[in-house]
Amino acid sequence: MSPQSLLLIDEIVLREQGASINVMQLDITMFTMFNALERSMAHWTRLLGEVGLKITEVYRYDSYGEHCILEVLPVE
Repeated sequence: MSPQSLLLIDEIVLREQGASINVMQLDITMFTMFNALERSMAHWTRLLGEVGLKITEVYRYDSYGEHCILEVLPVE
């Protein structure tokens, strides 16, 4: 990635509290079937920070399913 690169990530971002039951069921399914999980904003921030990236904007386009587009840039 160059310093001018922009990365868009289309993902579910769990709310810290009050996540919808549908998203929580999906999280449990992912865990039991694939040993995977949905991530909260804190998880995404930490994960991307570890590789030198930062979230600059979050576009939530489906409040029921909690789907978001994360706008990510390299840390300067």
